[in-house]
Amino acid sequence: MVVCLLFMSMLPVQSQPTNDNFANATVIPHSPNWESDVADYSNVWATPDGIAGSCWNAGPSFNVWFTFQAVYPEMTITLDRGDGMGTIRQVNIAGWESDGITELACERYVDPEDDITMIISNLTLGNWYYISVDNFGYGHRGTFSLTQRHFDDFAYAQEIPHLTSWCSPDADLSNTWQLLI
Repeated sequence: MVVCLLFMSMLPVQSQPTNDNFANATVIPHSPNWESDVADYSNVWATPDGIAGSCWNAGPSFNVWFTFQAVYPEMTITLDRGDGMGTIRQVNIAGWESDGITELACERYVDPEDDITMIISNLTLGNWYYISVDNFGYGHRGTFSLTQRHFDDFAYAQEIPHLTSWCSPDADLSNTWQLLI
């Protein structure tokens, strides 16, 4: 008996992720160019909660939840894995209204090693939204990183004077753009 208790005390304690269910979703910022720490999140020991995204091939099986308050009308979220960013494979991800039932966006892996990018559009500023992350297959659970990007079409806008008979200098303005990250 003593040997059994001693052995059990040496086993690592395994627990569910704090964001294992919808009610305890991890808050992430909805801001330009936010990145989580490398391999900061995990669905190891997660349990099924809610419903599967319409594009998922199974589940929910081991999903974890995130939430954000919209400050832009669109969110681009990327789940990064591999190359030190995480160990999860065969990823499914979905975006939801605040009820966790009304789906707004859905993406899933094509190749088991894929990073997944999902765009959630037509967000109402100030409203809260949810993201669930799952994977297909017990042996493919793992860690992952999240990156949130916002591409503001107006960030580099030039003000054009509203003057009578105003004309810009020749070739001073352009309709080409450059993505700055």
